[in-house]
Amino acid sequence: MIEARIKIKRYKRIFLTAYTEYNTGTCEQISPGAWTLETPKPKYGKVTYGKVTGTLSNGACPGHTYTFAAIYYTWERHSNESIKDAVNARWKTPDDQFNYLFNFPIEVPVVRPTGESTVFAGWDGKGLGKWRQTLKPPADEAGFDFSYDTVEESDPGGGGPDTCWFSGSAILPFTAITGGTWYPDAAGVWEFDHVGWFTTSVDYYRKKKRAPCGTTFPQQMKHKAQPEGGFHKYGPVNTLGGSFTKTTVTSKRAGKSQTVTR
Repeated sequence: MIEARIKIKRYKRIFLTAYTEYNTGTCEQISPGAWTLETPKPKYGKVTYGKVTGTLSNGACPGHTYTFAAIYYTWERHSNESIKDAVNARWKTPDDQFNYLFNFPIEVPVVRPTGESTVFAGWDGKGLGKWRQTLKPPADEAGFDFSYDTVEESDPGGGGPDTCWFSGSAILPFTAITGGTWYPDAAGVWEFDHVGWFTTSVDYYRKKKRAPCGTTFPQQMKHKAQPEGGFHKYGPVNTLGGSFTKTTVTSKRAGKSQTVTR
């Protein structure tokens, strides 16, 4: 078996290789032969065949042009379900002088979101704002299916200050994310990021005469494709936070805010 690992671009018809049979004594062409697929067959793309003309790559028979049987592969799967595939194909000549089995391990790059949009989606039962996000694919990957992927938030540091907190408070300073992992759907939508102050905390600080007060803190989103072992940053660092007055509560995420009277 002949193996040749190939890294390719998605959705592009990629030339794998081409062969022909010729008489080494007279340099006359005998046959370009033909390709057939072997099992297991590719899962994430299609194989096509064609003919190409040219000279021999080994430098033999200079000045002679031959017809070669060519084999191609096109990655078709529009998701990160896998970034690897394989083509097992046999090249054989009619006179049975050549009968070679080839294996082409295929690899494509992970498609990473470039950022995300965010919209407010209401308030949860604990008083936090609910934010719904949609992943943004690269410009050449419109409609990409992110449902095989995972996103998580990480803390880049530098949050606060929490102007509600005071020495002796029963509540710890609120200056960083609490940590979360989400699983986007096929449209890249993931939900919800719950941001803000719990109603119990608001009530506590109001009784302590701390309102108006609040806090902000950074959030770096990360993405992991199904075949990967770790997360990678995407998009800019978001600013999250929450504040409240004696009569209102506000939730903030990524440049947007929502206020409710409560």
